[in-house]
Amino acid sequence: MNNPTPKFSSLYFRDFNIKSAIQMIVGSVVFQGIAYLGFETFYLPIVMILLGLTFIGIAWLITRYNQIMTTFREGVTVKAKVTERERIVSRQEKGRTRRSYYAKITYTVGGETYSPRTRLPDDPLFLGIDDDNMIDIILLEEKPKTFFFKQVLLT
Repeated sequence: MNNPTPKFSSLYFRDFNIKSAIQMIVGSVVFQGIAYLGFETFYLPIVMILLGLTFIGIAWLITRYNQIMTTFREGVTVKAKVTERERIVSRQEKGRTRRSYYAKITYTVGGETYSPRTRLPDDPLFLGIDDDNMIDIILLEEKPKTFFFKQVLLT
């Protein structure tokens, strides 16, 4: 199919897996660089652990990126209905708060109805996701449980 695909910058800011994989890669390399500058030597066990983390991060990034791009290139767009939204506020140290947003959506593929709860990258109002609102999701028909919010990743 000839669907548009998201930019890498959009994936970094809107997909938790992509962002976490990149942070794992960069964090491992930066930590090793700082350790070398501070001690002027490589400590083999730390190098091996960081090298392992770097390879895991690279594999995770490639797998997730390919999954998203394949879904956008070969997937179908399905209308889904947002049935409920949820905001979880957790208190952290020093009075800070952290907000996590979730949405439960309902969609039908191949005569079967799915109703998963999924985490959102930002406040649903900023993403244009309202209760009882129809939104476009994109998925592969052979893997209907794996979907992406089309409007979120393409903007």
